[in-house]
Amino acid sequence: MVINSYAKINLFLEITGKDNADGYHYIDSIFQEITLCDTIEINDSLSDRVVFIDENGQTLSDDGLSRSTVHKALDLFKTRFGITDNFEVIVNKTIPVGAGLGGGSSNAGNLLCALAEKYGINRTEILKIAPEIGSDVPFFAFGGLCRVSGKGEIIAPLDSVLDDVEFIVVYPGFPVSTRVAYSFVENFGDAKGIEFFMKKSSINIDFLEDFVYNRFQCIVIERDNRLSAIKSELDKRLKARFSFMSGSGSSLVFVYKGGNEAKSDFDILRNSDFAVIYPGARVFHCFPVYK
Repeated sequence: MVINSYAKINLFLEITGKDNADGYHYIDSIFQEITLCDTIEINDSLSDRVVFIDENGQTLSDDGLSRSTVHKALDLFKTRFGITDNFEVIVNKTIPVGAGLGGGSSNAGNLLCALAEKYGINRTEILKIAPEIGSDVPFFAFGGLCRVSGKGEIIAPLDSVLDDVEFIVVYPGFPVSTRVAYSFVENFGDAKGIEFFMKKSSINIDFLEDFVYNRFQCIVIERDNRLSAIKSELDKRLKARFSFMSGSGSSLVFVYKGGNEAKSDFDILRNSDFAVIYPGARVFHCFPVYK
């Protein structure tokens, strides 16, 4: 079995509070899956084995349950549903790590869904265990365009879709720690702007330009001169209508109306000296995904 494990971007993200009992924050956010993805191969095996492979075919990590979200998902699924079969799970990584794109959560959520389908387990049962792995994992049981609130466990799929919108996603070559980003949050918002997303049947680039919001953007960019410089440079260099940071960073998302400009900018950027100036930087041309 081979499945796609898509990344997400945050079109809206507000921090609305904090649970002092466990230290987790409450959010109100709009998640959108995009075509940037890892692929996961699931095979029957004599013993459980999880392997991560990078784009160059090099093994990143191997074996040892509980070392990653994928290990946790496999272990928890088998324990909770009494599964005794064993699996080899091969994750071919394309989504950068620590990029605000939900790669690890997507891997875990999509593995849970694939195994649930194999054993005829209802998605509602998956949603009960997904939050135990990570706060973004429940979203990937739905995918597409959703409002995500609470500590990430409350998912409300939207009926609307993004209309004629494309993205260039830029990973700057370095991660941002989610834990550290949350530690800089000193006050909370009410997320009133998110209601505008809920009322739309079709979301175009004009609407997004007015209502895209990320509480973390100022917090992170103001504290990281590298990210600030890259965003400023690319805002001048690219033909995108506007740009924003996804999640707690570090990826930047440049938004285009459908046509040739996104592909043209992607080709120019990919063939430029950008990755030389910023070692490890990666560029992706992406579209919205709906299941």
